[in-house]
Amino acid sequence: MKLKIPGRTAALALAMTMTVGTGAQAYAAPVAASQVPSALPATGPAIKSVKSSVAKRTTANLRLRAKSTLHSSTLRVIPNGAKVAVLDTKGSWDKVRYSGMTGWSHNSYLHALASASKTPSQTARYTTANLNLRAGAGTNHRSLGVIPQGGKVTLHRVSGNWAQVTSSKGSGWVSRLYLSSSAQPSIPKK
Repeated sequence: MKLKIPGRTAALALAMTMTVGTGAQAYAAPVAASQVPSALPATGPAIKSVKSSVAKRTTANLRLRAKSTLHSSTLRVIPNGAKVAVLDTKGSWDKVRYSGMTGWSHNSYLHALASASKTPSQTARYTTANLNLRAGAGTNHRSLGVIPQGGKVTLHRVSGNWAQVTSSKGSGWVSRLYLSSSAQPSIPKK
């Protein structure tokens, strides 16, 4: 029995010949010359590559630079409170897109927008090392005190690798790389 399928798919259709008691044998159906294109189209469908980005907001008037260095030329100044899309991070620099322009800005002046799905407010976390509580999100901000290893903090929001928390030492920022969702078991001293 031969299957007949109209249109282009006829070139790909298979016909089956069944012989009772011996199983099935498959063979390629003959292709009608008028149904197969002589050449592929010159242009295919446009496929765009999509990079994910993280939305952040500036905390000061911020320079958008051509390269990730303080000595690079300024492309424009992004106003305080402006929303930018972070495309990449290199150390303390974020590659951002703002108002159609792409460049680099220092990430200590960028904070993640609050997102209920990513960081629920008032979430308990525990430190995995003695941890500096800082006045801002970055090591360039002064230390407000040290939260001991295993100390409980309340997580409010996350900005890059920094988390805004409240602890027994007060409120501030800590490196989120040293936070755990569960308390570390204490090791008995001998």
